[in-house]
Amino acid sequence: MIPYPESEPALRIDNLRRRMEEAGLSALLVYSKQWKAEVIHYVSNYRMLGEYAYCLIPIDAEPILYIAEPGDMQRAVSESWVKDIQVIAAEDPYLPIGDCMRFKGKIGVVGTENMDSSAYRTIADTLGDRATNAYSLVDNAAKTKSEWELKHIEIGGKLADMGFRAELAAARIGIKEFELAAEINYEMLANGADDNFQMFSAGKNLDCMHTPRENMLEEGDLILAEITPCIGSMNYASQLCRTTKVGTVTALEVEKYGLLATALEESLSIMKPGLPIREIALKQNEIIGAAGYEKYCHPPFMRVRGHNFGLGLIELTEDVEGVLLPGMAMVVHPNQYIPEIGYLACGETVYVTDTGIMRVNAMPAKLYEVEVSI
Repeated sequence: MIPYPESEPALRIDNLRRRMEEAGLSALLVYSKQWKAEVIHYVSNYRMLGEYAYCLIPIDAEPILYIAEPGDMQRAVSESWVKDIQVIAAEDPYLPIGDCMRFKGKIGVVGTENMDSSAYRTIADTLGDRATNAYSLVDNAAKTKSEWELKHIEIGGKLADMGFRAELAAARIGIKEFELAAEINYEMLANGADDNFQMFSAGKNLDCMHTPRENMLEEGDLILAEITPCIGSMNYASQLCRTTKVGTVTALEVEKYGLLATALEESLSIMKPGLPIREIALKQNEIIGAAGYEKYCHPPFMRVRGHNFGLGLIELTEDVEGVLLPGMAMVVHPNQYIPEIGYLACGETVYVTDTGIMRVNAMPAKLYEVEVSI
């Protein structure tokens, strides 16, 4: 991770406190599980190692970070901007919930959906109707990114490009999907990625993407890859969606992929602050639908034309509310099922600037091909 600037903690916490004040909250209690760590990472800049963690953010006092792994204290101190860090003792697992009793009024709680039943009941018994679900407060705060956050997304874009180049270099007849996915993972993790969420499929006339399997590449296969490295947590993920042919591409494949590439470029060209978010999906569906695939631009063939990662929900659909704001980051992907050749992957990550967008991937949106070799 890039060291955070001195201004970042106050920028983040002050933003949350303004929203807490508007919501009438005296404190915010944030909970994360290891497998859903982006909320704790967002409020504390702590990459979890233990099973769970809490962060208590009072409206008028310093935050407290509670971690579950005593051996991780040194790293937590070096990494987090929260100065008061405490280890949760095994005999007092609900200490953070009890500490909320120091504050009067409503307590916003984030992460109850990931708690075990005992923690959930303890909140209900301890705070009663003073507790209110505040996930949307944090989620809305995270919709726009600071310059420091956007730098992480830019790095993720470069890592995704590296991963895709590793795919092109390693792809060959006989290699299994999970083996090729491992080559992608290795390249990105070796160069600084913390994790990679990856969808990956190979075959002919595919109808979707899935997690990597044992299928072996054959001549004529299309390789579909959604490569999604993240820095720190999924809040700072960048996704690259590309399609590769094992062998020589056909004129039909080039034509159909070109349709998706056009939909991508046209939708990116209209993105700027103030644009209704739904216009991005409408533009893609207009272009792809006009080519005879209107039926396939909607469920069950297609759900969204792009989305954010981690906190700050943004989904590119025809009926989504809201407008683009500077600092919003998302993958824009006219991934599409084409009956004549199957599913195709085409998309990349961008973020909104004051005047337009910044593209964080460098690999052109085209149909790639690798030589047939064993």
